[in-house]
Amino acid sequence: MSTANFIQTYAAADAGVSTPLGVAGVEFVGKANASLFSGAGGATSFKLQRSFDGGTTWYDGTDANGGLITYALTTGQRIGFQLENAAPGWIFRFLCTSYSSGTPTTQIQK
Repeated sequence: MSTANFIQTYAAADAGVSTPLGVAGVEFVGKANASLFSGAGGATSFKLQRSFDGGTTWYDGTDANGGLITYALTTGQRIGFQLENAAPGWIFRFLCTSYSSGTPTTQIQK
């Protein structure tokens, strides 16, 4: 199986935009490692999104109870965790929904 490694950094124009330029995603089946970094500029928020049509339409990720999957990080905070997907053809990404400055970064690695 090939290795997918998707790293995305964000600029001020990307925060809170529903389809920011250049924010693609990665397709994987099974488990993938994910990491989020707020950067040194301030608090940052992200949400997990998925696409079933090759990245044309993005849907906010939800947990088993239907709640949105979001992450709020403080200045300089880095978190890592695993994503799991059993459906071929799904693409995942993180969308930066708010930040003040710096270079927030997300990564999904299979």
